[in-house]
Amino acid sequence: MICFHIARPKTNRREFLEQLLDCLKSGERDEDGRTHDQLAADLGLSATVLASFSHADPQRAILHVFNATYPTNEEKESLINVGNLAAMRPQFLSDLLSE
Repeated sequence: MICFHIARPKTNRREFLEQLLDCLKSGERDEDGRTHDQLAADLGLSATVLASFSHADPQRAILHVFNATYPTNEEKESLINVGNLAAMRPQFLSDLLSE
């Protein structure tokens, strides 16, 4: 019998992702007038990469962008919480949520 061990995420990472999802849920609007290319540039991604994150569920698409911007667990942990992310990169959340 082969058993796999799935590591449980650290509490602070889980709390951060929950805060991010709450933030995403509160910002569900489609009022951004930027072009796809402008939005990609503002997020620091290529238009092709941003297009590859397209998803019917906007929250899923935003999480793909977030994970591309912060690909490692160490980078995500260094953010501490959504408030700290907003302080470090004030425009990032606005661009991510298209506000």
